[in-house]
Amino acid sequence: NTKDIKIKNCKITNMLGVGIDVSNSTYVEIDKNELDNITGQGIQFLFSNHCRCVNNVVRNALHGIQWWGGDSASVTTQGIQDLIISNNIIKNTTGGIWGSCGKNIIVSNNTVENSLDVGIDFEGCINCQANNNIVIDSTHGGLACFYGSNNITFNGNNVIQNLYDSPCFKIFIG
Repeated sequence: NTKDIKIKNCKITNMLGVGIDVSNSTYVEIDKNELDNITGQGIQFLFSNHCRCVNNVVRNALHGIQWWGGDSASVTTQGIQDLIISNNIIKNTTGGIWGSCGKNIIVSNNTVENSLDVGIDFEGCINCQANNNIVIDSTHGGLACFYGSNNITFNGNNVIQNLYDSPCFKIFIG
């Protein structure tokens, strides 16, 4: 239940677990950090609102940046809202930038490269945007929308897939 926190210009390497974990907090800003070789999420937001994640670099992590407001496969309420994820570089992760049960999430001007799953993904989310991102070589889809997401806008994104049989867009019911 923290509020008004800034994490800026930190370098985190060879971390077992999550690099930066923001849980049940508001008005947290994650800015200009570098994370490399993280066994868990590089940066994760759990049930936190009104946060910003900007200008970070995440390499070699389970997922680059993740928001989590509940399991979209089993709940329909949004447990996280008003998150801005902008100008980040994500490379060599399982999932790039994605989340579940979020509302008013803006993902803009990021570069996601070499994801083993999806590049940018909204699951069970409402009123969200992915704008002007670059996604390169995401095995299961560059841009994705799952589990009853509603009112998701993709605008001005550039998806480059050099992998055989990898979709640029993946929209899935459940």
